[in-house]
Amino acid sequence: MLSTLWGWTRGHRGRYLLGLVALLATNALAMTLPLLLGRGIDALRAGVLPRQLALLAGGMIAIALLQAAIRTVSRLMILGNSRRITCEIRDRLFAHLLTLDAPYYDSRSTGDLMSRVVNDLRQLRSFYGPAVMNVLNTTIAYAAALTLLISIDPGLTVVALLPFPLVLIVAQRLSRRIYQRSRAVQEQLAALSEQARENFAGIAQVKTYAQEER
Repeated sequence: MLSTLWGWTRGHRGRYLLGLVALLATNALAMTLPLLLGRGIDALRAGVLPRQLALLAGGMIAIALLQAAIRTVSRLMILGNSRRITCEIRDRLFAHLLTLDAPYYDSRSTGDLMSRVVNDLRQLRSFYGPAVMNVLNTTIAYAAALTLLISIDPGLTVVALLPFPLVLIVAQRLSRRIYQRSRAVQEQLAALSEQARENFAGIAQVKTYAQEER
């Protein structure tokens, strides 16, 4: 399964790499903002000149703008990739459907096929886009923040990390329940699509026999 998912990224890995580099730069810039803010607070306590404070404030604004621009690049690369990949999968799936024989379609409802083409591929797009971006961004942010915290105060960092095992256990249990309910939703979407198809397909026949009220 993982090898198949990884295989669809072939031809798009350069953009993913560029998106990863942009995420690294974004998080690096994000780590500098609290440091500059701390310097500004220390400068206020020391009675620094307003001009120096203005330079610090200007530096923070410049970094924030640069961070926003690089973050946009990362989103364009990663989220754009998800749309390109799902477009290829959709084309391949439709081409495959055209090769299947009539008995296959007799044993499958049209609504189920529509749900797989539309709803399931939407889930794949979320996987190749937001899911990949969030995993990369969270990993980089946590690693960078943990390194910075340890360099400032190792003892306080350990105290701050104490609740993490409990958080991981709760997150794992919640993720299982979310998966089960998400799968149930996909099945219901297939049934709903089939019912909607039957209703729309039967409109002409209902009107032909003037059975609208019934």
